[in-house]
This record gives sequence, structure tokens and C-alpha cells, in this order.
Amino acid sequence: RKRLVAYYTGEASPQAVREALAAGLPASHLPSICVSLAALPTLPNGKLDRRALPEPDDTVETGAVPPEGPLETALLAIWQTVLGRGDFGVTDSFFALGGDSISSLRVIAQARSAGWIVTARQVFEHSSVRELARVAERAEAGEGGAGG
Repeated sequence: RKRLVAYYTGEASPQAVREALAAGLPASHLPSICVSLAALPTLPNGKLDRRALPEPDDTVETGAVPPEGPLETALLAIWQTVLGRGDFGVTDSFFALGGDSISSLRVIAQARSAGWIVTARQVFEHSSVRELARVAERAEAGEGGAGG
């Protein structure tokens, strides 16, 4: 599984690094995990030794916030299915968890099957289950129709 990991040195917490990066990067470009190191490993020529970087821990660094209500519960279950993991809560970022544009389309399709309408733009702009639940709309009773 491919994911974006940020390795850094210094006193900052992983959350502080993620917040600083979030100020200048779109959600889809934020690292899944931020890892603090005492020093970056280097080769004899001074370049970064990528093979010597430690394997990051896959668990989400924040406590998993449980869902409130049936919509958050449904969306969280969809995200867990699409992302193939269940170690996160409703306030964790879809993209920090390893989600991407392709998996966001699967979220949209599964939400539609569960009776909810969310758009790709909403998934990108509201990247947590809790935020997405605020903008999701109930699908029309005539499921699959053009509406009207």
C-alpha cells in the first residue's frame, strides 16, 4: 500500500507538523503519518538514505472518536470498508488515512447505495466523516432517478 510519510527532525509534535503542512497543502497532499527522528539517516555522500528510514507505525496518532448518530455510523463503516482498516474515528482525515481520489469515488458510490448523496468536491473539502456528515444529503426515494 502506498502512502505519503513525512519524516522530520526537531521538537514539534506530529500533530503540529501536520497542521503546519495543512496550512499550505491541499488535503490530498498531506502525509498519512508524520514521524519525528533525532536525525535523518544519510549516505556517505551526504544524501538522504531512504532505505534506512524506519517503517512508520500504521496506527492513527489521535484517539479514534466514535460516531454520533446513524449517518456518521454509516459513513464511518463505508470509509472503513473502502480504506480496509478500522483503527480510526470520525474526526480523522480521509487523506491522512491513505485515501485518494480513486477511493473517494468508491466512498461516493457506497454512500449512494446507503441512501446518501455526497460529491467528490465534498469529500475533498470535508475530509473527515464528521465534516462530510454535515453536508451529505438524503437521496431521493426514487433511487437512481434524475430527480425532479
